[in-house]
Amino acid sequence: MFWKSFVFAILIAIGFGCSGDSAELTNALESITAADLSADVQVLGSDEFEGRKPSSPGEEKTISFLKEEFQKLGLQPGNGDSYFQEVPLVEITSNSDSKLNIKGKNKSATF
Repeated sequence: MFWKSFVFAILIAIGFGCSGDSAELTNALESITAADLSADVQVLGSDEFEGRKPSSPGEEKTISFLKEEFQKLGLQPGNGDSYFQEVPLVEITSNSDSKLNIKGKNKSATF
């Protein structure tokens, strides 16, 4: 469901960002179908994409899929010759020794 909403929002944003006439915009918006969105969600949610985790083969497959879809739509790269922008990620791993202590009037619990 997230991907369907995400793709739809992106397409709407692209549509409003275009400087074409309102007939072009209307035609573009009407060309978006639930079946097409569902098909894209099914592809991206499939096991083939391995969860799409950053820095994984699944991420590379997702990037390739999105690039192909952008090219099919006739979109031009917006970051030099790329459709994408590098974003540094931070990973936080919890310490297994961490504990949560909850104390009440008559009880306490440690997790």
